[in-house]
Amino acid sequence: MLQGVRRSKTLLAAALATASLAASLAACGDDEPPASGASPDGGDDATLQADASTAPEDAPSSGDDADAGTDASRCDDKGLLAAYSFDETAGALVRDCGPLRMDGTLEEADASATRGTRNGGGALEVAPGEGFVAIGPRPELELTGAFSVAAFVRSDVAPGAAVGVVWHRPDLGWELALDAGGALHVTLGLAPDESLDATFPPLTPGAWTHVAFVYEPGFRLELFVDGASVTRITTVDGGPLPPANVAPPTEPTGLRFGHLPATPSTWRGGIDEVRIYSRWLNDSEIASLAAR
Repeated sequence: MLQGVRRSKTLLAAALATASLAASLAACGDDEPPASGASPDGGDDATLQADASTAPEDAPSSGDDADAGTDASRCDDKGLLAAYSFDETAGALVRDCGPLRMDGTLEEADASATRGTRNGGGALEVAPGEGFVAIGPRPELELTGAFSVAAFVRSDVAPGAAVGVVWHRPDLGWELALDAGGALHVTLGLAPDESLDATFPPLTPGAWTHVAFVYEPGFRLELFVDGASVTRITTVDGGPLPPANVAPPTEPTGLRFGHLPATPSTWRGGIDEVRIYSRWLNDSEIASLAAR
């Protein structure tokens, strides 16, 4: 289905029986025990790259750019790797307010054409021929422990070809992407020839929807829509879930918003509040992000 993935293990939400899902959620809610290697408060000590001490000394504070429009309270969450609110009012810069300052740029686009709105703030508008956002290669994105990704997504029309909403090389990384028919899914690269896929329920055309996924090696891949759990996967081939990206690329790769490299798309929609964490988020944290 996606370039670079030669053999995929696809698991759909429909494959999980309602009774088993309810039982799993009851057993593993906000108070669930952490996966092996995770700290009791939800962080994964081996991959907590977003500690403020790792930020460059000369990194600007979120208040250094008057056009950034960033609420500083959203930028200091524990384990936050990157956060993009798309609140800039001009120019090609897309600011990351997280501690690593992984800023992006609008590519192949008239910057003014990509500035949209959501809930009184800014958002990224994606349209045919209007470009995408690119963030350069960063080793911090090559995650092997627990991690979480969240974003608001609005899909106006099916893309006609696969398009990455939040893309990071799924053969040896991960992605949140739309297929040609408009179905939103998660792909995790477990090995060069193996991936784990899970699909969200259909999006309502033209409506903003908060989506998120949480991955804990050995424990779960869980998908959320508007703050509520919709899919939970706990095994693959009858065994525990392996670490994602077990054979990391020799060269780090970057991020793309609204784009898959070398794949044309006719998708029209929007992206907002992209957040990436190097730890698992609990149910209440996901619900809090969905309420913003």
